[in-house]
Amino acid sequence: LPKEIFINKGTARIANTDRKVVFDLYDLNGKVLQYTPENGVPISVIWGYNKTLPIAKLENVSYNSISPANINTLQSISNNGSERDLLLALNGLRSSFPQAMVSTYTYKSLIGMTSFTDSRGISLFYDYDDFNRLSFELWETIGMYISGRNGAFIYISDSVISNRLILNTIVV
Repeated sequence: LPKEIFINKGTARIANTDRKVVFDLYDLNGKVLQYTPENGVPISVIWGYNKTLPIAKLENVSYNSISPANINTLQSISNNGSERDLLLALNGLRSSFPQAMVSTYTYKSLIGMTSFTDSRGISLFYDYDDFNRLSFELWETIGMYISGRNGAFIYISDSVISNRLILNTIVV
């Protein structure tokens, strides 16, 4: 498994100053658990869904500073729990590391990503049609219009029920 990435232009010899990424820690399956870019800030990745997909990326957090019990809980929920339970647990992880930039991800098995929450806490939800094609992307931003795949315009109201937005659909 790679330990470092160097980038060098031209024919000059590779030097330590050409180091761009150091891979600090891998799991037993070869998944990167922690890497450090050239700025020196560690980035940790928590793998879920039977350790096949990333469910959290924590910038400015070393992997060893994340509680193994917390990691195991998140992985267990991603394997066997509901998406709502996983979203709540991932929000708890975000709260545990206020100094970090935490991005989180959820998925629908064999289909694709169902949500992405960036380090600012802004979520993007994905919906799929009966043929498992991406049919809609929804930004969790109150009071704006967005468009879906079918050409419908959606107005996002300020009502929220169980972490999902109530939508008023206007077909144009």
